[in-house]
Amino acid sequence: TDLLTEASMDGKIAWEMSLPAPPHGKGGKWWIYHAERFMLTPLIKMESGEENVLIRQGDATLRLLLWNTVRVRYRAKGTVQVWRSAEVIATAAFTFEINWITTKLKVDIPVDRLECGLNVLTIKCTNADDITGELPV
Repeated sequence: TDLLTEASMDGKIAWEMSLPAPPHGKGGKWWIYHAERFMLTPLIKMESGEENVLIRQGDATLRLLLWNTVRVRYRAKGTVQVWRSAEVIATAAFTFEINWITTKLKVDIPVDRLECGLNVLTIKCTNADDITGELPV
């Protein structure tokens, strides 16, 4: 078998894929012209590993890090929705950065849309291809 590896700029392995033995038996080789990584859904993370919505001076703010499903050389459109149960409580339109550059986005939630105490939220990010990723918060 052969191993295909992508490393980050600091030398850490980003992903690996194991290829079976070439189909032509002994002496055969794999020739790879172009390999591209992709994700099944847009990736969403909270900035600085935050797990809670920050509420300051009457506003709740989510600080998000977003990545599209594929690497593109243009700024593709996206939408973020914040759900509480079956209700959308905030929406933000944005554009993804190019070439896997992290997209930073702040989403403000009006405090009157939150309930007193603990709020279980789901963040949904939809890209221009209508593919949606989710992150429970």
